[in-house]
Amino acid sequence: GLSKQLLEGFPAGSHTGAHTEAKAEIWSHFADFSAKMKALETEAAKLATVAKAGNEDATKAQFGRAGAACKACHDKYKNDD
Repeated sequence: GLSKQLLEGFPAGSHTGAHTEAKAEIWSHFADFSAKMKALETEAAKLATVAKAGNEDATKAQFGRAGAACKACHDKYKNDD
């Protein structure tokens, strides 16, 4: 459910004047950043559906896909400093 709200944490202008772990590239590549966030939302929704079905193997597989979607954004747009 929270994946639907993640993009709200990046309103226009929020990259100035505060300590952030977000790379500046978010703002110059916002369409790509938004697409990655949408991919996470999609994979997280699929995870919720698969988990409700109770198949542990399918849940583990979908968890991996959701994690990969999350990591794709972190790898490109999050400072690890």
